Amino acid sequence: MRRRIDRLRLSNSKLSRYVDLDDLTAAQSRRYLVERIDRHKRIETHAMLYVDLDDFKTVNDTYGHEVGHSLLIKVTDAMVATCRPGDFVARLGGDEFCVFLKGCDLERAEQVAHRFLQAVVGANVEVAGRRVICTASIGVCELRPDQSMEDALKVADAALYEAKSKGKNQILAADHEVVRRMRQKQSRPSAEEVGAALEMGRSPILFSPFLIWSRIELRGLKL
Repeated sequence: MRRRIDRLRLSNSKLSRYVDLDDLTAAQSRRYLVERIDRHKRIETHAMLYVDLDDFKTVNDTYGHEVGHSLLIKVTDAMVATCRPGDFVARLGGDEFCVFLKGCDLERAEQVAHRFLQAVVGANVEVAGRRVICTASIGVCELRPDQSMEDALKVADAALYEAKSKGKNQILAADHEVVRRMRQKQSRPSAEEVGAALEMGRSPILFSPFLIWSRIELRGLKL
């Protein structure tokens, strides 16, 4: 019986490691990032980099997915090599990554982000004598002790979106203004919510209590 229990424990341990790692790049998985980090009580502020490769679809379309996969692995290895002790890289999916920076504030994280951007640009694969490289856009945010990983990812994603809007190969930190704009956008009702409110004969001001509209005009209808 003890041997069976020991084998079961070993099997569970291997399975846990498997689901905690991305199967292509061997970076940490999104599950590890969200579940494992939030399971432990945090007493210090950390930081995160939301890394999105610029125009990566073009690499797949031009050279094929095999080359794209090779480049993703090279980029991951380069970012892992850039990590300090306690940092790690997680692949969120596709060409999006998150770098967890242990015990790092926003100002320092923005400085560190430049090293990771250089690491991405320095990674490359060779196809028919040509170097295939890519750049990245990076959103930077803090992870406070009282903040969930999912919420921090949304903040980092908002910073990434603004970095993308300023052009490629950019870094942008989620300062108070970025967070304010993100929260304001989250409080607005979606088009689906507005449509549902109109069908029910209700004003969106009642449907979304977080946003006060003095007057709304939609499709010529005044509410």
